[in-house]
Amino acid sequence: TVAKTKEEADAAVAKAKEEAEAEVAKTKEEAAADKASALAEAAETAEAAKVAALAALTEEKDAAHAAATEEAESNHSKELAVLGRKLADTESKAEDAQKKFEETDAAKSEVESALETTKGELDTTKGELTTTKSKVEELEGNVASLRATKADLGERLKAAEGKIARDAERLERVRKAMAIGMGLLEDQKNDGVDAAAE
Repeated sequence: TVAKTKEEADAAVAKAKEEAEAEVAKTKEEAAADKASALAEAAETAEAAKVAALAALTEEKDAAHAAATEEAESNHSKELAVLGRKLADTESKAEDAQKKFEETDAAKSEVESALETTKGELDTTKGELTTTKSKVEELEGNVASLRATKADLGERLKAAEGKIARDAERLERVRKAMAIGMGLLEDQKNDGVDAAAE
């Protein structure tokens, strides 16, 4: 799952990087094309204005020449202003694309860092799981040993209880025998006292 997440993140980052680079290249190409077109258009306009100025100079000399030159410069200034705005827009787009690329690269670094952290946590969890499994196996071994000991002690207890029961029976028989013996002795004693009295 971690590997899949990393592959997806890398793919997303790579795609975003390619899109950003393509956007930057496209913006630069558009800027170059706009600049070339504007310069060509400005050159054509300037040339036309120059021709007009020369014609006017032929007819009206200094006054016409001054008017044509002023108009040409005004048109040229306007075209340069338009070109300047286009270049500013292009530079702004390029900056946005570069910023997007940097943000994408930063996001990639964050994803990679998060993946490394997750890997470390996973390794730690695996180590803890291995330790826990070892402890469980050890405890299971102890339980099995305790069960075996319990069974052995149970057998010994049964044997001891049987021995106690047998000993109790023997003791009871001994007590009965002693009681009988004591009765016989008492009878003999009494018979001896009676005989002496006679």
